Amino acid sequence: LMTTLLRFHLRIIGGSFGKDDWCMLIGLLSFICSVTCALLGIHFGAGEHLIDLPDENRRRAIQCWWLCYLWYAVTMTSTKVSIGILMLRIVQQKSHKNFFRAGIAITAISGVVYSLLTLFQCRPVSAFWDGDGDRCLSMNVVIIISYVYGGQGIICDFAFTFLSIYVIWKLQLAKRKKILLIPIMALACVASVATVIRICYCHRANNPDFLYETITIVIWSTVEQGLAVAAGCFATLGQIYRKIASKITFQGAQRSQLGSEDAMGGNLGGRGQDSNGGSEEMLAYDYPKDAPH
Repeated sequence: LMTTLLRFHLRIIGGSFGKDDWCMLIGLLSFICSVTCALLGIHFGAGEHLIDLPDENRRRAIQCWWLCYLWYAVTMTSTKVSIGILMLRIVQQKSHKNFFRAGIAITAISGVVYSLLTLFQCRPVSAFWDGDGDRCLSMNVVIIISYVYGGQGIICDFAFTFLSIYVIWKLQLAKRKKILLIPIMALACVASVATVIRICYCHRANNPDFLYETITIVIWSTVEQGLAVAAGCFATLGQIYRKIASKITFQGAQRSQLGSEDAMGGNLGGRGQDSNGGSEEMLAYDYPKDAPH
C-alpha cells in the first residue's frame, strides 16, 4: 500500500499520471478486496475441517474463497499490464515496443479467460458454494487451467524483466550505476517465486476437505498479489532512489575525500541514452507533463 501511494504521489506532483498508474490502481483495489475476502473466509472457517463447520459457515467460507479466486485474477492481470504499459513509455526501439505490446495482449487475454472460467465454472454460479459439484467443471480441469495461467504469468514476468535488464545494460552509464539499477528491475520476478510455490499446492483443491486443504493456496495467492503490486511500484520510485543515492555518494565522498560528489557518481537520476534507443528514464520514470500516457 505504501509503495503504491508513493508511486501515485510522485506521478501526480510530476504531472505524469498515466494508463499504467490507472491499471496499478485497479490492481491495488482488487488486492484489497482479495485480502478482505480472505480474512472473511478465515472468519467463517477457511483453514478448518469441513466436518467442524456449521453448514452456513461452510457455505460462506467457500463463497469467500471463490471471491478471492476472482479478485486474484483481476489483481495479477492489471499489475502485469501496468508494468507492460510502463515499459512502453520507456523503450524507444520498435522491436522492444512490439515485444511489450504482445506481452500485454497475452496477459490481458489470459486474465480475461481465467476470470470468466472462475466466474462460470459452475452453473449457476452459486453451485460452487452450495456443493452441487455435478453442475461444475471437473476440479482436475480447473487445476490444469490454474497451472497454465500460472505458467504464463511466470514466463511473462521473466521475459519483461530480462528485456528491461538488457535495455539498462545498454545505457551509457557507469557499470556501478547499472549494477544498482538491475536489482530494482528484477523485482518483477519476485512475485513469480510466490507463483511457483502456489502452483505446487494447486493439486490440493481436489481434496474433499476443501477449506482445510486449500488455505495454503489462499495464503500464497495473497503473498503473490502483494509482491506483484509492490514490485510494480518500486520501479517507479526514481526520485526517492536518487535522493538516497546522492546522500550515500555525498557521505562516501566525505569519508574518502577522493573527489567531489559529482566525481563519485553524482545524481543517479541523470539521463543517458542507450545504443538501442532506450533512455535512463528506465531509472526514474520522471516524465514531463506532456509525456504520452
